Amino acid sequence: MTKYLCIIPMLFLLLCIVVGCQNRAVMTELEKCKAQAALEEKNNALALRFTDVYQKGDIAAIKEICSPDFIEHGVGQTFSLEQVIEILKGNMAIFSDFTIIAEDMIAKGDKVAVRYRVKVTHSGQGLGIPATGKKAESTGIEILRFENGKIAEAWAAEDVLGLLTQLGFEMKPKEAKK
Repeated sequence: MTKYLCIIPMLFLLLCIVVGCQNRAVMTELEKCKAQAALEEKNNALALRFTDVYQKGDIAAIKEICSPDFIEHGVGQTFSLEQVIEILKGNMAIFSDFTIIAEDMIAKGDKVAVRYRVKVTHSGQGLGIPATGKKAESTGIEILRFENGKIAEAWAAEDVLGLLTQLGFEMKPKEAKK
């Protein structure tokens, strides 16, 4: 009987060790999840800030938020940070009331997907036509990848054809060569 009494404390000690190790593993996993959630929240905030400074045309802030080797993958084209800034300058000259509304944001790992709506007024000379004064809206989605606290890469697709149609552009097939 005394043999069995010695085994009980040893079993209890073994049980404590097993439970303690499981708790440490669970706690480690929980800490990883908390750190990932904090990073995703930080990336979401930076994506919203990017949307805000982009619609304001704040080039200094854009350069601060984006990595110097930033690349944007558009539909069939790739743009450097400087090219994106030049496109923004052109858009700011052509469109007034430039507003970007983030409709949805989803963060996963080092990426944030933003579904957005753009509202503009065609108030400047550009796009091959004089200012029409017409208001237009477009929707798009952009996936931003973050690296070292900055936006390093983006993939963007926007309904530019829909926007141009609202401004009076028409799609016509090419005329056959004679």
